[in-house]
Amino acid sequence: MRPGCPTWSSTGISSRLRTRGRPKPPQAPCSSSWRSEQMSARKVARQFFDHMQAADVDEILCMVTPDAAVSLVPLQVHGSMVAEGAAYLYELARSFPDLVIRLRRLFVTTDSTAVAEITIEGTQADAFLGAANLEKHVDLDQAWMLEVTPDDRISAVTAYWDSNQLYRRLGVKRLDKITITAR
Repeated sequence: MRPGCPTWSSTGISSRLRTRGRPKPPQAPCSSSWRSEQMSARKVARQFFDHMQAADVDEILCMVTPDAAVSLVPLQVHGSMVAEGAAYLYELARSFPDLVIRLRRLFVTTDSTAVAEITIEGTQADAFLGAANLEKHVDLDQAWMLEVTPDDRISAVTAYWDSNQLYRRLGVKRLDKITITAR
């Protein structure tokens, strides 16, 4: 404490008076059904990322509704989770067999959307998104949103990450000269 600077205790203002006049934050829904939906969506999201780390794409596809949508924003891929989403997940699993997913933050919104901040880590073992295999170690921060239905199925998946960071980690020098490899 610096000399001459008043403290709350020295001014005689109690903590109760300091908050008077400030609006209270809005209350979250308190119904037990909302809490169970929130916990359920959290559990579904954790299972999704556990299966993703285990390269268990078929299990992920069992978790989604038949008409589930996917949006992989950095790749400009929008479509069906069963088609486009599965193709991305299979390529990720093939290219990074030692994939580790660290779930850094996970919260559920009032509409049962699970929002997750994750970091994916692994060593490249095959071509990935057009970048040749240079056996680089990759760590990439991502944000995922999973819309969970009341029956614990995923109806939509949206993912975001920094493409420039990914390609730098993969050793791509110029984005206009990405080495395309045959499959």
